Amino acid sequence: MFSMIQTSATDQVAPRYIPIAFSFATLFFAVGQFLGPAIAGWLIETTESFIAAFTFTVVVLSVGFGLALLIRRFPQKLAVGEPSEVLAQATVDTEKSV
Repeated sequence: MFSMIQTSATDQVAPRYIPIAFSFATLFFAVGQFLGPAIAGWLIETTESFIAAFTFTVVVLSVGFGLALLIRRFPQKLAVGEPSEVLAQATVDTEKSV
């Protein structure tokens, strides 16, 4: 699963930004691995039940799934261009629609 996330992240950026996208995917995965058990442990201790921890997990996974679906909505031409090219194309597209 993690390798699919990294692949998806690198597909969304220009080739020169692939190392940065790869690093961000790794960073946020590590943050989740660091904070997840601590939050789950705190919820279990506080509520004296696993229900709150599982509910929290379902909520976080649902938000992540929703964000993953939003990534697929970006046009491919925006995913591979340099920032200056993307801004220029967006300006042209906006002027055409007005």
